[in-house]
Amino acid sequence: RWRRLAEINATLSRSLDAERTRLTAQLAAHREALRRDEILRSREYSFCLFPAASLRESMTRLQSAARGEAG
Repeated sequence: RWRRLAEINATLSRSLDAERTRLTAQLAAHREALRRDEILRSREYSFCLFPAASLRESMTRLQSAARGEAG
């Protein structure tokens, strides 16, 4: 029984490899986004020290959010 269960578990595990890979990549992307957000919310650095692309992206999101609330 143990061997049969081990075979079943191995088969199930192989069938989930693609999903596991997708979720691992998604988790990494979320962790990176969280890290960027923490940096952007940090009050230790002046805004002018942040990369221009990050500032542009943040300001665009803020502008979109403000328009959504006003509309």
